[in-house]
Amino acid sequence: MFARKLDLFMIWLLSLRYHTIVFGTTVTGDGIVWPGRQGTKVTYFAYDVKQDNRLGELSETYANELYSVEKFNGLRLPLRGPYHPEWSGYNYPTCPWIGHPEPGNISAEAYACNARDITTARAVNPDVQLFASLKMAYYNGTFYPPFPDWAMYNDTDIETGEWDGEKATQTITSKYATMLADFLDYFENVLGIVHQYLGLENETGYISPQVFVDTMAALIEMAAERGFTVPLIVVPDLYTPKPSWYSDVIKLGGEKYIHVAGTHYYGSERETLKNGQRTTQNKLIQWHAAAPAGVPRWHTEVHWSKVSDMQNQYEEFDLPRHADEVNELDCVENLLLQFVDFEYVNMSGYVWWSYKNDGDDVDDSKQHHAMYEVTDALAMATPVFIDDFDGRYDHRTFQLRTWNSSNKASSPLFLFAIRRFVFTMIEASSLLVSSF
Repeated sequence: MFARKLDLFMIWLLSLRYHTIVFGTTVTGDGIVWPGRQGTKVTYFAYDVKQDNRLGELSETYANELYSVEKFNGLRLPLRGPYHPEWSGYNYPTCPWIGHPEPGNISAEAYACNARDITTARAVNPDVQLFASLKMAYYNGTFYPPFPDWAMYNDTDIETGEWDGEKATQTITSKYATMLADFLDYFENVLGIVHQYLGLENETGYISPQVFVDTMAALIEMAAERGFTVPLIVVPDLYTPKPSWYSDVIKLGGEKYIHVAGTHYYGSERETLKNGQRTTQNKLIQWHAAAPAGVPRWHTEVHWSKVSDMQNQYEEFDLPRHADEVNELDCVENLLLQFVDFEYVNMSGYVWWSYKNDGDDVDDSKQHHAMYEVTDALAMATPVFIDDFDGRYDHRTFQLRTWNSSNKASSPLFLFAIRRFVFTMIEASSLLVSSF
């Protein structure tokens, strides 16, 4: 599905194992590549330090691997609202949860970890693009609001800790904007660091379309008053694609605040079936259609589906293979097929969650190999349109052609010019990754 032009020869060699590949002509039974019909270039690949135990831990050696040897050009960092000194050491051992003690006051100690990772990454590549994203607050098995109390509650509610969403909507709007302004102002005017992207939501459910529009209007006013840059806005980054979020924002006149359409899309859930349809994939297509035209589409948390994740889906939805047959090679397959889905909606940016690569020859984990090779194949690459030998994809059906466990001959075309990984997987498991 994806390939740099220089890699087409590699794809051609791989394709000879299965079918004939024909350039720009129609031959029944053959896969057809159209080099002149190119898709959306992948321009952003980010490493994520929001994950537990990663913030503040980016080493010079690993930064060099990511931003020099590999092709990463972005860094996603947490925006941590809650003020909970008692959480210190949780999630991030050296980065306390004390970022926003009060309006207008930001903790240098709390955000020293962000600054340290930024400095380390930009020492290798000064052009690394920074993406600050709201961090979910999770402590000892419980989710908490992702804001400090002063941004969450009316004064009378703080003592009881009761949350009344309807009553507090206006309160959270202005105070959340203050929290964002304090963060951006501090980094730019104190540390000299400007963020290129900002995510106001991240699977929390607190940032409704109305809250988003009102918060953005307040943030822009504060930026003019205080003299800081408002980054490009990536939204909504919800747990699953939600088309209605965009339509509601547009109705409120907030389309101008959407600069990047971001979503999450969990690989194991692409197996979800309802009335014979893959519902999560349908949502992805509808999400793409609902997002403003001309706005880049990003997947801001690409996940590796663990064996247990895949087994749960197979058990719940009674898919063709039995759950106890699922293994790590199925996870590799699932990862690759996620990117088939992503390319159908013209995604141009990706952020890995739990990216692992300790050196291609150091760790034999399939997860490490798969993530590394996918990144190497896609970063700064331009997709090439192809026709599968069993027919062309039709957007009007709201269906993505997917891997068919009972008939692998009708698997999707997947033009990855990924070197040792592809050949190793095919030889070891007969995994049909790139068939025509």
